[in-house]
Amino acid sequence: YVAGDATACYSDRKCKLALRQFVYVLPDVFVICDRVTSTDPGYRKQWLLHTQNEPVIDGPQFRADEGDGRLFCRTLLPRDAALTKVGGPGKEFWANGKNWELNEEVLKRDAQQREKTGKGMLWGGWRVEVSPGAARTEDVFLHLLQVGDQSLPEMVATEVVEEAGQVGVRFAYGGKRMEVWFATTGEPSGRVRVAQDGNALIDQELSREVQRQAGLGDG
Repeated sequence: YVAGDATACYSDRKCKLALRQFVYVLPDVFVICDRVTSTDPGYRKQWLLHTQNEPVIDGPQFRADEGDGRLFCRTLLPRDAALTKVGGPGKEFWANGKNWELNEEVLKRDAQQREKTGKGMLWGGWRVEVSPGAARTEDVFLHLLQVGDQSLPEMVATEVVEEAGQVGVRFAYGGKRMEVWFATTGEPSGRVRVAQDGNALIDQELSREVQRQAGLGDG
């Protein structure tokens, strides 16, 4: 679990809060919660995920393949979110009405890699933009990502859960019932619950302190 406050990266005239919480459910599921508060509801918010190849959008979710791998992403919140894909030839680096060119040094490295491996650098030729369906000052973006190889046909089924001051997602995975919760107000906080055969395996709050990083991959 990691959390980061990126508010200071934005103009204080436009952004009051940009907070991300990220929970990794081993081995291949990721839950991401973003709380974003603008100073004016007219300032449009966009949640972005870049992909190397063209994504395939299906309602509130999409998938993208690269090599032997596959990425799924489902937008759980906002409930009125709209998904739009941007990219492709001539729009690989599209922003503010133009396609921004790569500098010569990057293009040189790309050509060298193509010569050696037959494949260029991975820099993401596409992206999916997730935007709220209505103008608001406060929005919570909640996403679930799942990765695998291209034999993975679909994502796990999910259910959005909400209580006063909290949102989360519930899903069954690997024979276990998972719940990941996040606070929607105040300091970054939340809770993870894991149960199997009616028995609670994990039921604990997300840490509010920086923890020792060694040994996280053990077991």
